[in-house]
Amino acid sequence: MSTLTIAHFFSGLLPARCAAESLYRGALAMRRRALGEGHPEISQTLGLLGSLLRRKGDLVAAESVYVRAIEISRLALGDEHPDLIHTINGLAIVYRDQGDAREAEALTRRVLAIRRRALGGEHPAIAVSLTQLGGILQGRGRYDAAEPLLLEALAMRRRTLGDGHPQVGESARALIGLYESQGRVSSTRAYEPFVVAQASAGGPAGAR
Repeated sequence: MSTLTIAHFFSGLLPARCAAESLYRGALAMRRRALGEGHPEISQTLGLLGSLLRRKGDLVAAESVYVRAIEISRLALGDEHPDLIHTINGLAIVYRDQGDAREAEALTRRVLAIRRRALGGEHPAIAVSLTQLGGILQGRGRYDAAEPLLLEALAMRRRTLGDGHPQVGESARALIGLYESQGRVSSTRAYEPFVVAQASAGGPAGAR
């Protein structure tokens, strides 16, 4: 089992995240010696480390690691390579959690654009980006801009995943939350059946 595999396993266990960080940093040092700083695998390892640091709540360190990972990927692979998606998205979440909604929005729009070009018209990953962007816009009070994105995500998930899928329920809850934040309680009723359908199918009641 590789060092990265072991680190990835530990990264999901809260008490073991310090051990996982040490393993990631060790793997990063070995890869730097073997491959050089500009190799795409360095960016991949930095992205994994950034995700771990973000989950630990060390947002400042996560931001620095993500930024470096993106710089390496851009030089090695270009600005539009799909391998950039997860790292850029991780950095967007860091900015969101730091309260920098403007930067979070810009990066999430970039991820959405790359996913649309790479994956085509309809794909669950595109719906994820639509939902994230809608949530950021809602947080900024831009309800009119958030609504069409969340509606598109719901429609896409219904077509690609089916009405009982947990992600359909997630989209329905996002729309309900948007309408409730505007006092549009009557508008929520059309989406309540999707949440009920998800619960009946055994999906998590509060997944996000």
